[in-house]
Amino acid sequence: MRNLRNFFCAIAAVGLMGGAVEAQKVVEIKVQGELRKVARSLILTTVGLEPGVELSQENVQQAVRDLQGLNVFEDIQIWGDPGPGGIKLIIMVEEYPALEGVRFKGQKKLKEKDMKEALALVNGQVIAPKDVVRGEQKILDLYREKGYLRAEIKGKTFAGEEEGKIFVQYDIEEGAKVQIKQIRVVQRRADGTLIDSRALPPRNPRRPQEWDSLGPEPHRLIGM
Repeated sequence: MRNLRNFFCAIAAVGLMGGAVEAQKVVEIKVQGELRKVARSLILTTVGLEPGVELSQENVQQAVRDLQGLNVFEDIQIWGDPGPGGIKLIIMVEEYPALEGVRFKGQKKLKEKDMKEALALVNGQVIAPKDVVRGEQKILDLYREKGYLRAEIKGKTFAGEEEGKIFVQYDIEEGAKVQIKQIRVVQRRADGTLIDSRALPPRNPRRPQEWDSLGPEPHRLIGM
């Protein structure tokens, strides 16, 4: 939600400079923000804007989308400072935190090693909220494979020991293992009524299969 809000703020910031935005050229581009994982050169290359380019709503929107596509920024804003020769752009970004570690709480039926392998998270990588949610589903899939269909997984984040890093913790409620006690097969007769397969007479192996679910018991006309 924060990304989406600032996406529109960025467009508004450029749009408020006047109706003749398309006629103004970029004279300078600056990048602001504490960068730990992403180089400023990558940001400048990604936005596709450079001095001499005519500024428009379209290429500003595309620049924000391209930066979002890197999946490393929690906050993106582009501001314009008009001057005599054109517009100076200021790109303000805030990175997602880096992963310091993963913890699990409440698990008994699964090994921590197996869950970490399923998550495929690496310490030091940039971690976004959607990565935490995907992890919930991956752990849930492991429990379902073992028959724990009532398991509940909730991912949380905590500040790490180092600035700009976080721990991800998955709280687990395993629930009881679901076991199948009985399977009942219900057949529909020709008249639309349902009958439990246990109430049907034993099937004659020489009787046509398509007669198994018919209403009245068929009679053999001739046979050897």
